[in-house]
Order: sequence, then C-alpha cells, then structure tokens
Amino acid sequence: MPVEHKLMQLPLLKVPHEFTGISNNFEIMTKYQHYGMCTRLLDLKTNPLVALYFACEKYGNVRYIIRDEDEEIEEEAYGIVYYNKEYPVTARDYKVEIISLLSYFDLSKNNTLDFILEQLEKRKVITNKEKNNWLTEEGYKSFVDIIQNNYIVSPSYSNERLSRQSGMFLLAGCFNFNRAEMLSKSTIEKSYKDLRKEFEDTFFYVKGENKKKILAELDTYNINEATLFPELEHQLNYIKTRNKSNVYLVSEFIKYTDEILAIVDKEYNVKIDDDLLKNIDFSERINEYLKKKYPSLSDKIFEEIKKCVSKIDWYNQKSALSALKVGIRKLFLNDGSKREELAEDVNDIVKKVLDVAKQVSYKE
Repeated sequence: MPVEHKLMQLPLLKVPHEFTGISNNFEIMTKYQHYGMCTRLLDLKTNPLVALYFACEKYGNVRYIIRDEDEEIEEEAYGIVYYNKEYPVTARDYKVEIISLLSYFDLSKNNTLDFILEQLEKRKVITNKEKNNWLTEEGYKSFVDIIQNNYIVSPSYSNERLSRQSGMFLLAGCFNFNRAEMLSKSTIEKSYKDLRKEFEDTFFYVKGENKKKILAELDTYNINEATLFPELEHQLNYIKTRNKSNVYLVSEFIKYTDEILAIVDKEYNVKIDDDLLKNIDFSERINEYLKKKYPSLSDKIFEEIKKCVSKIDWYNQKSALSALKVGIRKLFLNDGSKREELAEDVNDIVKKVLDVAKQVSYKE
C-alpha cells in the first residue's frame, strides 16, 4: 500500500515506550496487528476448531444467485475455512526479516536493487557476500524469489490473545521486480495480490444457517469468546450473552403510596384471617362485584385477592395490601387499561374487599 511505510514508522515515533525491548521488525508488526493497524499480515490459526469459530462469526445477510436458476436468495453469509499444510518459519528467519524491513521503506523513491540491498546490509539483515551475489546475473533471481513469496510465520507469543487463539501469520511478499538494462538499477515496488490463491482447493464453506449451532457446539469444547479473548470486555460480553436465555421482564415500577393503607388504619379494625376464604358469602359478593365491573379480569383479580387474604391479619400487614395493589395494577396494564384510570380502579377494588370482609366478620 502507498502509505505502508508511514503506518509502520509513525507508531514508533508517537509511542516509542510501547515497543521497548522489541527489536525485531516482524514482532513490531505483530503488535500493530494485535491493535488493529493495517499490516501485510494475515491472521492464521494452528487449531482448526479456533479457525472454525472465526468462520462462524455473524456477518449479515448477503445475496446469492442460485445456480441454473434465475433466482436470488438473501441469507446469512457463508463462512470459509482455508487450510494449508506448509510448515511455518520463525520470525527470525532472514527471509521474514527482509520482507518485514521492506515494509518500512518508501519504495516510491529510492527503490533500486543496489540501494535496497545496501540498506539491508547496513541493518545487518543480509551479509556483504549475499548483497554482492544478488547483484550478479547469476544470483539476483534468488532475491527476487524471496520478495515475491509469502511465508507462514510462527511468532513468539508476546501477548495472551495470540497464545489463546493458537495464532500464526501469513506474511505477504507481493513486491514487483522491474528489470533494467543495468541490473543494479532495476527497481522494486510494492504491489497487491489475492492471498486466497495461497489456499487454492484447500478450503471449505460453512453455511450461514449452521453458524449458530456450530458455535454452540464449540462452546462445549471451551472454544468461545471468553477463552479466545482475555480482555475484560470480552469476558463480560460472553457472560451477558450466555445468560440471555435466563432474562425475564420484572414488574413495572409503581410508586408506593399510603393512601389506601391510611384508610385501613382509620376505618378497619376487624380481625380478618384465612378463614375468610371459607366464607361463601364473602366469595360470592366479591365475585359478583368483580364480574359486574371487570368481567374480563374478574377471575384473575379474585386470585390476587385470595393470595393476600390467605395471610393472617393481612389488614394490619401493609406490605400485603401493597402487594395486592401491585398485582391488580399489573392485571389492568396487561389488559390494555389506560394508566390514568388505574389508581381509582385499584383503590375501589381494595376498598370493596375491605368493606365486604368487615361486613361478613361483624355478621358472624
């Protein structure tokens, strides 16, 4: 890329303390990659199940053309797993060091073969013997072969994420060589290449509709966001996502008031206990009232009343009355009642229950 040399150099100037103790250009590049910088590295995994996890990440719907049919479908994008049986080289391999160092060069300016080889020698990446050999008609093709190849590189596990993900990298060469009449003045320039060609005929697809199921199965093998990403944000997101199925709606907030409870203290001083539920007169009068005023909810409201009446001395237990009001209010809200009408209706029902309870108690 035209600005690659700037992207490689500026972080070293802006935050040099972040790279203290890292002298290898490839290792610096892997740190850039870890923090999202554009580099010529492609993330690979040595663990096929980890690779499958990333292939199953949700992408979004895309359009597919059905073969032999004049029809398009839109569905979750397929995932692709590429694989390669080549053995990796180490980050200290001189070929890796050559490609890594070239990424720091501005090849739009001084890009002749003699200048580049001189810079590589000056930085002790190659020897004087290699430089002189690569400037000859018999030897220059060896250098061209190095800079036009891609390398699978095994890095030092300098960060926990790289270790957890069994990470490796594909280091792209992708340099064009323009031969000049005088070999030493031949030029080298950066180019681009479709790296999928490195994995021709060694890949398989993952259907979008199967991604969720595969991720669930991988989770049973302890391959998930929490195990692959050590950072706290990923740990918390995994916990949140894993517990979504246990989420349920709590009751709507209702501001507590003592209005009806004050009426209880002033006007009702009879002993009302769970025997009231056995009183046929109480049940009949309350049910008749409810069916007349609230026919669609009468049975559900009476169930709420039974819950509270079953608590001994419930008229002295303000929490029980408060619970009754909340329960009745929820029934009205779920039934689509208007909020401004709720308070009056709820209070009317509670007062009616208290009145009937008092009457049947005195009668007895």
